[in-house]
Amino acid sequence: MVRHDPMQTLQERAEQATREALQRLSELISACRESESRLGLLQRYRDEYRAKLEAATRKGVSALELANFRNFLAKLDEAIAQQRADVAHRQAAVMRGRADWQEAEPRARPYEVLLERRAEAAPTHARAPEQKKTVKYLSL
Repeated sequence: MVRHDPMQTLQERAEQATREALQRLSELISACRESESRLGLLQRYRDEYRAKLEAATRKGVSALELANFRNFLAKLDEAIAQQRADVAHRQAAVMRGRADWQEAEPRARPYEVLLERRAEAAPTHARAPEQKKTVKYLSL
């Protein structure tokens, strides 16, 4: 049975937490970008539809057509407002995700440093009995 070093286990867990936080952050950023893209699409569509309304009013439209144009534009504006709220929500989630990742990232470093120091010190500790024998031999 192989015994696992507790320090190594702690480092691995801290690194796993960092990877998971980074993965969540990546997913949040992707979702935010998609939401921003949808917002841009809605805004462009509204602008195009407004241009159609202006062109139609220059040619002359009935009161019913004008009311339909305006109602549809109002619905587009409502959808844009909802999408802006979604973008704001997702941007806040990205900020929280970034903070979580930045908090998780430095946790693994102290374990890594301790393990490096232990590895550097290991040859010294392994040589200690040999050095004692050498010192005894030379002092004879």
